[in-house]
Amino acid sequence: MKIYSITKLNGDSITLSSEMKQLLGISDGSYLLIEVDRHEQDIVISKIAPKGAKLVEMNIVVKNIPGTNAKIDLVLGENLINILFGEGEAIDEETYVSVKMLDIKDSKLSLSDIENKLYKTGVVKKVELTHLV
Repeated sequence: MKIYSITKLNGDSITLSSEMKQLLGISDGSYLLIEVDRHEQDIVISKIAPKGAKLVEMNIVVKNIPGTNAKIDLVLGENLINILFGEGEAIDEETYVSVKMLDIKDSKLSLSDIENKLYKTGVVKKVELTHLV
């Protein structure tokens, strides 16, 4: 059974009730993923990371061949980078695009070091890493 809560928008802020925070397992400082469907006028809020995470958005364009995502994920895992969320799609027979939300708090690598390691896999065409709040 779903639980509902009516919340009033205050400027640019949405305030969640204590009950909603408890149900989502979040506290002040947690990171939330907000997905909006413009056509359905629907919004979904999901917990993505606890307080203390060091979030980076990765936008990547890779070769659309078997094993590509495994190579990317192996580089991230070997360098203590946690994948919190990801989605992607093939845009043609040769190219796949993906966006992943990463937590790099345990990694010793800089963003440029991560980019270099990803390019060395031989499957990356383009990668952009952006620090988030």
